[in-house]
Amino acid sequence: MKNFNEFPTPTVPAHSVGQYLAHTTPAGAKETLEEHTFRTKNRFITLCESGLEPLVDSQIKEAFTGDHEKIKEFLFDIVCLHDLGKLNPTFQEEKMGNRLCPGWEKKDSNHSELGWVLFQFLFWDKLGTIKEDEDFFQMLILTTVISGHHTYAWGVPDCDKRPTLEFARYAAKVASVAGWDVDSSKINSVTNFWREQGEMLASSNRTKLFPLYKTLYSALILSDSSATLEASGGSTQDTWSIGKEDVKRWRMFFSSTKHSRSLNAMREEISSASPKELMDLNKVRAKILLETQDNLEEGLKQGKRLFYLEAPTGSGKTNCAINLALRALEMDNHLRHAIFVFPFVNLIEQNAQVIRDSIGAKPGDILEVHSLAEWGEENEDYEKEKDQRLFLNGKISITSSVNFLEALGSSRKKANYKLCNISNSVIVLDEIQSIDDVHWTYLEFLLDSFAKANNCYIILMSATLPRVDRIGFTEKQCGFAELLDYKEYPKHPCFMGRTDIIFKPEVTTVEELRDLVGEILSIRDSPTKLLIVVNTIRRSREVFEILTQNPTFETNVGTETFKVRLLNSQLLQHIKKSVISEAKYSEGNLIVVSTQCIEAGVDADFDAGIRDFAILDSIEQVAGRVNRNASKPKSSLFVVNLHRSEKQDAQFIYGGGRRWDTLKRIWSDVPTILGKRDYAAYYNQLVMTIQEKNRSASGVDVLGRTETKAANTICLYKLKDFQVIKDDGLITCFIPVDVPISDVNFSKSELNLIPSAVSGAVVKGEQVWEEYQRIKDVGNRDGLIRLAAFSTILAKFTVNRRRAREEWGKPEPILFLDNWRDVYDLSSGFKEHDGFF
Repeated sequence: MKNFNEFPTPTVPAHSVGQYLAHTTPAGAKETLEEHTFRTKNRFITLCESGLEPLVDSQIKEAFTGDHEKIKEFLFDIVCLHDLGKLNPTFQEEKMGNRLCPGWEKKDSNHSELGWVLFQFLFWDKLGTIKEDEDFFQMLILTTVISGHHTYAWGVPDCDKRPTLEFARYAAKVASVAGWDVDSSKINSVTNFWREQGEMLASSNRTKLFPLYKTLYSALILSDSSATLEASGGSTQDTWSIGKEDVKRWRMFFSSTKHSRSLNAMREEISSASPKELMDLNKVRAKILLETQDNLEEGLKQGKRLFYLEAPTGSGKTNCAINLALRALEMDNHLRHAIFVFPFVNLIEQNAQVIRDSIGAKPGDILEVHSLAEWGEENEDYEKEKDQRLFLNGKISITSSVNFLEALGSSRKKANYKLCNISNSVIVLDEIQSIDDVHWTYLEFLLDSFAKANNCYIILMSATLPRVDRIGFTEKQCGFAELLDYKEYPKHPCFMGRTDIIFKPEVTTVEELRDLVGEILSIRDSPTKLLIVVNTIRRSREVFEILTQNPTFETNVGTETFKVRLLNSQLLQHIKKSVISEAKYSEGNLIVVSTQCIEAGVDADFDAGIRDFAILDSIEQVAGRVNRNASKPKSSLFVVNLHRSEKQDAQFIYGGGRRWDTLKRIWSDVPTILGKRDYAAYYNQLVMTIQEKNRSASGVDVLGRTETKAANTICLYKLKDFQVIKDDGLITCFIPVDVPISDVNFSKSELNLIPSAVSGAVVKGEQVWEEYQRIKDVGNRDGLIRLAAFSTILAKFTVNRRRAREEWGKPEPILFLDNWRDVYDLSSGFKEHDGFF
């Protein structure tokens, strides 16, 4: 097939084409539609030359049976002429201030749907030259990326009753004004096609088209956005790709670290030994690193693209993941990016620093994309950095599960900006069990189809790892390979011997839980840090309050007083950091009461723990915070069973999920599973539960369809409702407190954005809010860019709270609490009084 740069650029079909405008800038500069066509084409070609083109070629061959080169040229025409709808005289007059057609009967100035219809008129005859009817249908489906290039990828269902005959005739009038005629037979052909064939298209098997559809849409919006930025005088977005010298430099540094030097020194001893022969934790970790590397190399040689890495907490998984990513980059020169995906912000921040330190990262090596990621230092190009984050355009990108999975699975425009730069990557996806299990069936499809079609190697990593490929929802393209013989490790003394899990279902009230705290502390003979994890914010406050009322306990060394700290999502960022730091560095006499936010990523070591009953994955995560460093011979995590109104607290959080359904089925086996840490049995039952749901006529997937049909129609349905985390009903509240200035709380670049709010040793919240109002009201692109950079500062003063009064209606994006002392406490969160919540 020809390369994209060998195809002739299609021309905008309009007489006096130079009179039609595509964009105007705040400074008054004008870009013609013809100029925008050429800019978009050039940005698209640059994107394809950076590694995307071979993937598109392969995706075309996979999805189509006819003339592949003609189809490829057709995709090129779609990208170049996506803005045909801007020929609309109403758009020109109302949006561009460009009155070309006096007396024109004004209609909607929206140009995307109009451009979709005009494109079909223009290329209908060319479409008919494709000999295969199936190809013809699929090419029509691909044109829908035009209709949604400013909103979301439409797909076939959005074309139901579109275009109407009236709208198609209006489009023909627009074409006539531009200088080309559309006869009535073509108008009827286009409208009749979607009315008559839409149902057949939606019910037929199009799974092979899905990767191409997503790639084309992502490439179109990315090229369009970059071209628009260039026209407005902004800097064009470079592609940050990993080069051989980068990999060589990172590997050299990684190999020089203390851990790697130690590994090399004992390589001969550990390579031939079985895990049970090694009693030193560092040697076991080294054994795991070598075994995973060997299995990755073998898997890559066999053409594998999907891998499981299940290893116990404390076994060095992050270090293994870095090594595996480097090894994949060394073995496949076509890879251009490495992406590390974590579910929680605190986990992202912690591991980002580990990755930096492990490879000796230089500026430009690592891009963090999450809500609290700090922006660049003084005089940084915020515009360029904003687009770099939006496009996930980094050599090594570290981002959230939400960002990554929605890029793969959602049709929303903002999510799809990232897709092109996820291609040609090695990806580490950590803690997938934290994702709602309603998405696992869909997750299997996305990972399996994306890995092959977009040249990716994906490593799923966790201490408790569900085997999503066993769900059996789709025909496997790649299949998962195991990187570690897991059965050798969970019961190893270095891991299993650290913490016992003891089930105490008889503890159902806060008062009984306090008695259990007393029992735990009464048998200790040294300072103790105790962790208590419950399921809801409300329960965490109740436990915190009952313990702070009387924090003294009888111990082996007499009556002692304990500091009690609360940790939940309603605390401000600097308070949470303070509590976590105290938990990490305190020498004892400390009780931390927390919600699930401490489960993963908090590198603190507790002497004992209590966990309210939850899904087993969550219980194991908390167990990983107890005796984390194996500094004691044995510790215990006690699992209790708190109730409210005859209902388990856990049911309020997990009820309705498939893991909860599974636990109800195997309730009598739970103590044994927890005691033996036999999570394989748990996951086997869970897979069976999901399979039953998939077979059930009432089982509805994330697309709103029965899951037994979703695989056949997934590429055709709008996926804009696919959300990994839904925050419906939440209000973001701004608490105007004074926050101490420190390296932990504010970066230099953040302080440079808010000089008026800096007062002595604090940043004053009220002045931060005033500065936010000034930036928010600017409204132009510069204001929006500065607002994006300002988001990390806002996050230090905001917390979310669920609405309790529906009559409030739709709240402001951020609610300023000028009476915050009446409704909020810095150490415990929102107060529940005066009807405010």
